[in-house]
Amino acid sequence: MLIKPYIIFKMKQLFFLFLLLIGTASLTSGQNIGAIVSSLKTNGEEALQKAGELYNNGDYDGCISLLDSVSKNAWLTKKGRENIYTLKSKALLEKDEISQAEDVVFKILKRNPNYELIEENNNEDFNRLVKRFYVTPKFSLGVKNAVMNFNFTSTKTYSILEKVDYNVPYLKYGNGWYTNYYGWMEIQPFKSISFNFDLIYYTIGYYRVLESNTKDWNLYYSENLTFLEIPTYVKKSFSVKNFLFNINGGIGYLYLTNSKANVSLTYTEGAVDKSIYHNQIDITSLRKKNNFEWLAGGSIGYKIRNIRIYLDARYFGGFANVVNASQRNSNTELINEYSYVDNDFKYNKALEIGASISYIFKHSVKKVPFK
Repeated sequence: MLIKPYIIFKMKQLFFLFLLLIGTASLTSGQNIGAIVSSLKTNGEEALQKAGELYNNGDYDGCISLLDSVSKNAWLTKKGRENIYTLKSKALLEKDEISQAEDVVFKILKRNPNYELIEENNNEDFNRLVKRFYVTPKFSLGVKNAVMNFNFTSTKTYSILEKVDYNVPYLKYGNGWYTNYYGWMEIQPFKSISFNFDLIYYTIGYYRVLESNTKDWNLYYSENLTFLEIPTYVKKSFSVKNFLFNINGGIGYLYLTNSKANVSLTYTEGAVDKSIYHNQIDITSLRKKNNFEWLAGGSIGYKIRNIRIYLDARYFGGFANVVNASQRNSNTELINEYSYVDNDFKYNKALEIGASISYIFKHSVKKVPFK
């Protein structure tokens, strides 16, 4: 009867001893891993310091060999790897291995397009080598918030009633400023020349008031036109330290998605005043679907690493008539009931002012000959 409790007691002791051994082993293993991690980091820093000593003592082959071995260290920081490449390129220059040194500098600039050359920290050969390369933003995307002021101007007048002056202006609502939010893309294949593409969707409107010379006939006509616009332009850029300047010019493609009109007419028939009106008349077919404009402008900006911030201004105007001449008289309701007919008209003297921000997703590193 005493044997079984004794066995159970011994088994409990063995079990707790087993747990103790596992815990100790785990703790020791964790400490070893931490030591290995710390050693890897320390070895990378120490190796870079040792490579610097070899370089200062003129042992360039030993310096390069040590740097090559430590460059494979997975624990190196981005800055640490950059320091390794910098020292390696300097050692290669001392050996007159110019081509290999260029390859290493190319790697530095590819990994860090915003690399800042501090000339006083380097010898003249290295400074000249870095200056043989230039870095440009190859592909950028941005967003813009802008206000646009436009005018529609008649180029040819058409009329129906002799007593009505149809040569009245196309007037803007309020102060005529419209707010837009849109995106843009920039591709820069050359050092200071880039190609830009915007994508804008907006609605603009105007109104006209026509009266008879006898004051017994008055017509109010308004229209809202919705465009999908794709300005395409070439930009010439300049920079002074972190400040950016550019001028640009190109053409814009405007696709008319829809156009809606409101019309109301008051008139006197005998001694009785009458009025008729019609809202949201679809007159898209009376307008040209495809339109083009010229544009020119410029901007002032500031760069913060891969981010560009700009203040922009753009001036633009339409090339041709917005009206689809072949459909001018197709809306019989406007012609017969309201005696309204379109003039030929186009964009004229439009101005856009805005602020934009972009991010550079890809850079280009290129080499130029020594001057």
